[in-house]
Amino acid sequence: MRGSYSLLAALAACGGLDPVPLDRYGAAAEDALCEWAVACRHVPDDATCRRFIDPKRYDTRRAAESIAAGRLSYDPDAAARCLDTGRRGPCPSSFDDPSCGRVFVGRVARGGACTSRIDCAAGADCENRTCAAGCCRGTCGAPAPTPPPLAPVGASCQTHFDCVAIAYCDGGTCRELPKNAGDACLFGCWYGDLTCDVATLTCVKVAGLGEACDARPCDAAWAYCDGVCRPRPGA
Repeated sequence: MRGSYSLLAALAACGGLDPVPLDRYGAAAEDALCEWAVACRHVPDDATCRRFIDPKRYDTRRAAESIAAGRLSYDPDAAARCLDTGRRGPCPSSFDDPSCGRVFVGRVARGGACTSRIDCAAGADCENRTCAAGCCRGTCGAPAPTPPPLAPVGASCQTHFDCVAIAYCDGGTCRELPKNAGDACLFGCWYGDLTCDVATLTCVKVAGLGEACDARPCDAAWAYCDGVCRPRPGA
């Protein structure tokens, strides 16, 4: 998620965060995403993160139309908290604070008209959509079931997907992902520039930009191997 971080400045006079207005949410979200991605070493720098951002994901014009039509609500205080906790959140995943689920809330009940699933209440799908001349219309379906909470580190599990994102299931227990090169691994590593080598089952640091990639791989998300790791082209 660009620009100044002042939008998310903490500790205002009331003891909270500055609200994020809808017209600035897209840029603030890009800022938060890239700050988190660099800190978690998923990308080497902010510029690389920006190159791979899809601007459509941060375009709020359709949301603004739904809000104006009463199909959607937006909470600027929840947006501030979601982005603030997200950019400082754990690796390898973040932006899962409960406030993130309150930023945009659908207001259309089951059976009501919708243009996309964000219009629908309780996580329901916008079903049977038909589109003409760029305008889509459907009907909100049944509320989505509430998924069970993910098991924290140390809790019991049956599969990796039972555990929180920073953990994997090992012998029926959720265990924290390894954080250092050379650590034993079974199901990934904590930081984005570490990969679990299947031959040795240890975390290996990927090669950085300009580094040789014959013994260590490049991170395919933002680089390719041409003797050394080179940045993938942007737009």
